[in-house]
Amino acid sequence: MTYERSHQDSQRVAVIAEELMNSDNEKNSISNDKVFSYLMIGQWILGIILSYVVTPKTYLGAQGQSLVWMAVLCGGALACIPILFHFLKPGSEFNRYVNVLSQSLFSVLFIHLTGGRIETHFHVFASLALFSFYADNKVILFGGLIAIVDHIVRGVWFPESIFGAVDASGLRWLEHVGWLSFEASLLFVYCSRVRYQMENASFARAEYFFQSETTNTHEVKKENSFETEINTGRSFKEHLENISAALAEITGMIEANVRSAENVNTVAGEVHGVSESTRHVMEELTSAMQNILESNERIEKLVKIIEQVAEKTEVIDDIVFKTQLLSFNASVEAERAGEHGRGFAVVAQEVGNLAQMSGIAATEIATIVKNSIREADQVAAENKARVEKGGDLVAQTRDKTSGVLNRITEILHATDQIVAASKEQSQGISEITKSINLLSQSSDSTHDSSHKNFLKPA
Repeated sequence: MTYERSHQDSQRVAVIAEELMNSDNEKNSISNDKVFSYLMIGQWILGIILSYVVTPKTYLGAQGQSLVWMAVLCGGALACIPILFHFLKPGSEFNRYVNVLSQSLFSVLFIHLTGGRIETHFHVFASLALFSFYADNKVILFGGLIAIVDHIVRGVWFPESIFGAVDASGLRWLEHVGWLSFEASLLFVYCSRVRYQMENASFARAEYFFQSETTNTHEVKKENSFETEINTGRSFKEHLENISAALAEITGMIEANVRSAENVNTVAGEVHGVSESTRHVMEELTSAMQNILESNERIEKLVKIIEQVAEKTEVIDDIVFKTQLLSFNASVEAERAGEHGRGFAVVAQEVGNLAQMSGIAATEIATIVKNSIREADQVAAENKARVEKGGDLVAQTRDKTSGVLNRITEILHATDQIVAASKEQSQGISEITKSINLLSQSSDSTHDSSHKNFLKPA
């Protein structure tokens, strides 16, 4: 798998290579610092041994004894200072120069303790070789510069310290400087090549890490994309299932509403029938009240007839009064007639009795007729008031019943519309549920296809 390299990617590779190079340098410095730490302790002990074994053969008297203290004190200082910095700043670049300085001064100390023996001069060349372990040409330059300056200064002004002879040849130090310069040049070139190879190796490792990181990033992105797609698909499917469940609940509610509306419609129809029957009963009751009013009019006519009877009763009273008067006159005349008028007197008396009885009966009839007229008038008036009030109530009831009937008719019409709309909604939701089921099946197919494509090797 290859990727196009952009400027940003090149910078990223360069940064990784630099980080790797710095890491390698730090590890190398820490390792070399440990080597120099052990070396410093060993050289300190070696310096003390040389001061006791070799120095007395080179220097005599008090001068040799003082060199022992120089080996102990100066050697201890040269050994302890680098070790202290190794603990304080492990792997630091500053430690390299401290090690170079201490190692170079140990060479100066050894040469001085041995009185310039040629063997100890090899310590300088060995030290330069040790400096190359850092693979830092600046360290080689620093160490070589110290060795050259030391040979020039002591070769010119203190030849006994470096060559063991006061009258050493004036050009002898130049020979040593030449050899030191030659070795330092070779080590400089060597360190430069090692440095170049380390940089190339770091860059190659950076390339490898970058390719791995890029590949892993693409794989992670692909996997994340696939997981996102899966999660999206699952969420979409769950959303569809929730919608389907909600629509199922809504469908159930609509069906329940349809049944309730149908029940309401049935009840409203029954109420409409009852109201229609009530309206017919009100109409019949209105007709019956009208008949009662007509009967009341007949009662009024009957009252008028009774009044006529009462008038005729008064006529009978007049006739009775006149008959009694005639009977009285006949009795008077019969008394005047004597024996001849007794039969006529008896007849007159009986006629008077009958007239009296008729008068009493006529009086009673008149009283009864008057009472009947009064009761009939009262009953007629009460019936008329009641019938009129009942008629008003019946009329109001008829009007209210008609209004209720009209409202029930409107309710029936509205419930019919609700039932029709609910059925249409139920059908629409059924179609939506079918579409959602199709979408869910399509989502499952897409998920399976994406999973198969992801599992295919690139």
